[in-house]
Amino acid sequence: MSEEQFDRELKFQVSMALVDEMLEKGIIGQEDYEKWLRHMTQKYNPPIGRVVSKKSS
Repeated sequence: MSEEQFDRELKFQVSMALVDEMLEKGIIGQEDYEKWLRHMTQKYNPPIGRVVSKKSS
């Protein structure tokens, strides 16, 4: 993995950790979570994160 790919993956994972926490606390619903997931995947194009997502349906 290149440094640039690692940077994108790290930014994606940090962003989604916050969104995961909001979902778990009931701040956002599943639909909003999935919108954020799509947005962050498009924005960062993470090499691993787009394959692995624990809460997407």
